[in-house]
Amino acid sequence: MATIFDNLKQTGQNAITWLRQNAAKLSNISPAKLMSDTDNKSNAMQMGKMYMFFYNPKHKTKLPYYDTFPLVIPIEKYSDGFLGLNMHYLAPKLRLNLLEGLMKITNNKTMNDNTRMMVTYDMLNSTKKHRYFKPTLKRYLATHVQSQFLNIKPDEWETAIFLPVERFVKKNKKAVWKLSRELLT
Repeated sequence: MATIFDNLKQTGQNAITWLRQNAAKLSNISPAKLMSDTDNKSNAMQMGKMYMFFYNPKHKTKLPYYDTFPLVIPIEKYSDGFLGLNMHYLAPKLRLNLLEGLMKITNNKTMNDNTRMMVTYDMLNSTKKHRYFKPTLKRYLATHVQSQFLNIKPDEWETAIFLPVERFVKKNKKAVWKLSRELLT
């Protein structure tokens, strides 16, 4: 059975063309509009799922740049927060590459509400096939999360990574993506 990513690969250039042609429509999507979806919001999260939320970093004055509306896959839970992969730190094409790799290690292939990525930091760090994770790895403090978590359903993951809702502060997204690419070389 072909996955959505198999279909995306088959139509790869068509997907990129579609994205370029519809960029104006996508630009109307805002974090506030996304967060108005009350059915998918939660105060808690599960490791290996995907979420969006508003975030105000504790050490923002010391950070060279940061995202105030991250798209995160949490991979480790701590008493005061969590470690996660913020997909916004990669350009859309690299996000897809990372997500495709992570989709190979889900707990099921049905892409239902129970689906999650079975990923840990040690697993990511031990192989080059997941090398795109490095610029996305961020630590989040629970006390600095400024909203509920918007749960992105597994069958919407590939759509979510292409939404232009990143909210970088101190640098624009192209500068952040360039710096992320430099970390990968």
